[in-house]
Amino acid sequence: MRPDDYLFIWLLPAVISLSIFSAINVWAEGINFRTELSYANSNVENTNKITGEKTKSNFDSFDQIYNVDLSKTIYPYLTFAAGTFAEFFNSTSKTAGTKTDLEERLLIPFVQLNLNNPLYQAGIQYRRTQRNEQTPVGPNVETVRDEIVTNFGWQPSELPSLNLRYSHFHSYDHPWTKSRDCFIWKPNIRHGKISVLITPTPAAILITD
Repeated sequence: MRPDDYLFIWLLPAVISLSIFSAINVWAEGINFRTELSYANSNVENTNKITGEKTKSNFDSFDQIYNVDLSKTIYPYLTFAAGTFAEFFNSTSKTAGTKTDLEERLLIPFVQLNLNNPLYQAGIQYRRTQRNEQTPVGPNVETVRDEIVTNFGWQPSELPSLNLRYSHFHSYDHPWTKSRDCFIWKPNIRHGKISVLITPTPAAILITD
């Protein structure tokens, strides 16, 4: 692991604490910050009983996980939430004089807005999943997945309830080799134990408890 990685490892919690908690704590109603650090080491020695040849291997890994989120009621029944999940994994393995380093970084930021009152609910959320992998024997690989999810629910008393959900997923990688878009539209009408799920194929009637 490079010296600047150690600096980044121990400064990250301090930077997050100072910049986020001191600046946002006055505004946000709830802030959660969680972290997990883990280190692993293994040493293995294999001996060939016929030739007496010995092969030694060593493995070190350091995993960092940080999770921070906040929420705020900005208007009656209207709530704003945002946060991010970050994981940084570094490992070094050495076998028979051959050394391999691996770096993986995972970032999942999100932001959402929810409206919730006794009659209807509505919300929208954006989430990005970004993974980066670096090895000395190949090109750096980065994969990205963008998600937008919206929903609307209407629950009048003694009348059928209506739930609409729309999702859009866009994923791609770098260097650019593939891109994928997925659109999901799911209206649902429910009354008592009967639920009518409207899909691109003919509607399905679902009987639930």
